[in-house]
Amino acid sequence: MLENIYVILYVDDLVIVKKRENVMSEFKMYLMKRFEMSDLREIKLFLGIEILRENVIVSLDHTILKNAILDKFEGTKDGFFKWRLSK
Repeated sequence: MLENIYVILYVDDLVIVKKRENVMSEFKMYLMKRFEMSDLREIKLFLGIEILRENVIVSLDHTILKNAILDKFEGTKDGFFKWRLSK
């Protein structure tokens, strides 16, 4: 039976998602033989989004990303932005 392997690529980060661990491991080994790369194991953070796993439940927490955006654009932690009106 064929199963999907999901690959997410962003610049130099690669995320591989697969239901069965053995199929994912085979795919990673295939890639590692052809490209210089390292396996960082289970994903914890990707593009500023924290990935939390508890058994079969996966949660995404964007607090780190949100705070980085608010800091960059002078927003407050409650999500409000200060806007300057030019004359």
